[in-house]
Amino acid sequence: MSVDYKDYYKILGVERSASAEDIQKAYKKLARKYHPDLNPGDKTAEDKFKDVGEAYEVLKDPQTRAQYDALGSSWKHGQSFTPPPGFNGFNFGAGGQNIHFNMGGMGGMSDFFQMLFGNMGGMGGAQGFGGMGGAQGFSDFGGARQASRRAQPAQEAPIVDLNMTVLQLLDEGPKNVTVVENLQQRTLKVNIPKGAKDKTVFKLKGQAMDGGDLRVRLNIVDPDCRTEDFNIIQKLKITPWEAALGAQLEVNTLFGMVKLTVPPCVQSGQKLRIKEKGLYKKDGRGDLLMEIMICMPKKLTSKEKKYFEELQKCSDFDPRENA
Repeated sequence: MSVDYKDYYKILGVERSASAEDIQKAYKKLARKYHPDLNPGDKTAEDKFKDVGEAYEVLKDPQTRAQYDALGSSWKHGQSFTPPPGFNGFNFGAGGQNIHFNMGGMGGMSDFFQMLFGNMGGMGGAQGFGGMGGAQGFSDFGGARQASRRAQPAQEAPIVDLNMTVLQLLDEGPKNVTVVENLQQRTLKVNIPKGAKDKTVFKLKGQAMDGGDLRVRLNIVDPDCRTEDFNIIQKLKITPWEAALGAQLEVNTLFGMVKLTVPPCVQSGQKLRIKEKGLYKKDGRGDLLMEIMICMPKKLTSKEKKYFEELQKCSDFDPRENA
């Protein structure tokens, strides 16, 4: 049997020498780009989304990546492929390990994958991913390596990832979480417990298909801010003269326009606090921190250049003096 060879490195846009971190970054970027919820009805994007997930499943794990790399780099993407003589892959016999690949709602693995890994690609476990426009975003599709069942202790309830923005988390209404178990997909209504923050895990009792429990892991995925504990951190861009002289600014925050005082001689990275505008705790609320980012004009006018030259001549400030 021959199938088209899949260059997983090319699919993710990384070099064969790429680190695990680089592979993960490339995967997350492409998974977001081709996510079905962002490309409704686009069959090409759906196919790319599946290819990206399959490539990541193989390359994220050192063992499966080594097996894939054993094919060598001479094969070309789309070239007809038949396993070379003597290529038997890894032996996962008695006492060894089983590798399970979980592709969530992306559908089955390609013929190339099946030829390469055979029955090692059992789609076990539960994995969630949701709509980017709703309460959740794309999830990382992680393959779970499990010990052989004969020596396996009782496992914890499977984890489903629920990704959302800060504003979605602050909305106290129920959220939808998509669960995929045994190739069946369903949507559950979830109430986020008070005091939840990034990476909080909470339990859904009796919600698994077999009547067992599920666990939900909350991931804050927000392009406009980040969180630290219960505090929300937003970037605040200011000019060099506002940083030097101080300023009274109208600042656009997640919660609308706010008047903010910038003190004189403020530094890049310094944070200005707006109290009780952060995430909800069990008792009270965190703060909103505006992180200073001093920005230069992309091009100086002749007058601006003249003033900066005069400042250069008269100032004895040297930031590297005590570095």
